Amino acid sequence: MNISKTVLRFGVAGLILALNSTAYGLGLGTIDLQSRLNQRFSAHIPVIVSEEIEPSEVTVRLANDSQFERAGIHRTGIVSKLSFIAERTTDGEMVIAVRSPDRIVEPMVSCVIEVEQGGIKTIRKYTAMLEAPR
Repeated sequence: MNISKTVLRFGVAGLILALNSTAYGLGLGTIDLQSRLNQRFSAHIPVIVSEEIEPSEVTVRLANDSQFERAGIHRTGIVSKLSFIAERTTDGEMVIAVRSPDRIVEPMVSCVIEVEQGGIKTIRKYTAMLEAPR
């Protein structure tokens, strides 16, 4: 085998690896609940990215109804009022801040969110227990 074919194969392999690594460039961590029952909902979801990006480059929204159905949960009016904003914490970590305008009186909140950055889309289901079942 000549040198040019070897270089070409390594080049193609490197390109494939580079494309695959960008496909996994956006992840979401475990929800960190910061509120309790009968308070306005407040939580942070860590955003895990493979490169430094700005919060303004991240789009966050509730997933569509078919994604809720696939996840096996009902989209409630409470969930529809939640806001999702990508931001940095005081220690520089990127998170999705999840907040509600009103107090939450249900002991459990479940939702499916869609996060997109640079053409990479991640969909994930979250459930927050505001009060432990009795």
